Amino acid sequence: MMCELLVEGGERLYGELTIQGSKNSVLPILAATLLCADTCVIENCPKLRDVDASVAILRHLGCCTHWEDSALVVDTARMDRAVVPDALMREMRSSVIFLGAILARCKEATICYPGGCELGPRPIDLHLSALSALGAEIRETGGELKCRGGTLLGSDVYLPMPSVGATENALLCACGADGVTTIYNAAREPEIEDLANFLNKMGAKITVDCATLMNKGLEVIEAMRLYRLPLEQVDVVIHRQSIVHSMVEFTDGAVMAQMGTPDMRLPIQLALTYPERIPSPVERLDLLSCGPLTFSPPDTENFPCLALARDCAKASGTACPAMNGANEEAVAMFLNDKIGFYDIYRLVNAAVPQVPFIADPTLEQILEADRLAREAVRANS
Repeated sequence: MMCELLVEGGERLYGELTIQGSKNSVLPILAATLLCADTCVIENCPKLRDVDASVAILRHLGCCTHWEDSALVVDTARMDRAVVPDALMREMRSSVIFLGAILARCKEATICYPGGCELGPRPIDLHLSALSALGAEIRETGGELKCRGGTLLGSDVYLPMPSVGATENALLCACGADGVTTIYNAAREPEIEDLANFLNKMGAKITVDCATLMNKGLEVIEAMRLYRLPLEQVDVVIHRQSIVHSMVEFTDGAVMAQMGTPDMRLPIQLALTYPERIPSPVERLDLLSCGPLTFSPPDTENFPCLALARDCAKASGTACPAMNGANEEAVAMFLNDKIGFYDIYRLVNAAVPQVPFIADPTLEQILEADRLAREAVRANS
């Protein structure tokens, strides 16, 4: 028998109600709390069955949780397990999102298939292939997935389709990997941005500029200005382990590299204290366990923003502030879901030549170039 809901209108609606936070956003954020080994406070957390299931998983792993009005407080410092039992995994389909976080924190994880998913064609295949691309070893035994990630390395993760869950799992696992990870064909739903923002607040670095390599183009321009070098003497190489932070080649051909663990606090500290060297809280680099170091040229065909930045650096003048302003405007539009990812380069590339070029601009002319470039991006979108 079909039920009916009869609504009689004609009356003005009024009043107030409190909107709970998004379930789709809070579930991966709860998994992400495992990464910090500290206390996180999730404000306006919805009180739903799936949230209760996530809390049960966190408590089983050794974490402490409690509610303070509408805020859920999660302390993951005492996490002492890397295994989620079958009963808890099957409480909700999205429980698989804990896999990437546990693997990043403990370098191992054991789970079963979530939400009653049976063997055969599995909806979590994209998750597993993404984690494997980061170096995880995954074995299936007796309906369980046993994962090991002793040496997780930043890598290129290619998703055949923009899966929200696989993107979230790749983001979480990448936080425990050494080096830079780029996720291609990533999902762009609001919950992905919420998770990225949460991870950024915990210290991860997840930006659109890294995905386009525009950040490296800007660093080329910075190096030219800071060290007064011609463009031909500044180059970019891809080094996924992030052990080497910079290299300098001398006239005799010798190369001096500044190396350290993948932690930007070390080079930043040196920049602030140079020429003095002071003790650092950063973990010491162990060359015997860091694995091989690899270097490769950037792919400017798939990352045209880097080539555009070098062109603007060569032109100098107002080309650089125009490019920077156009890029900031395009990235903001992308994050607000007004344009697609591949529109960023198209709009920036179109905006730069629309700004009148001045070879030796004043500060006012630089600010005007920035303004005009932003207007051009908005007009061309």
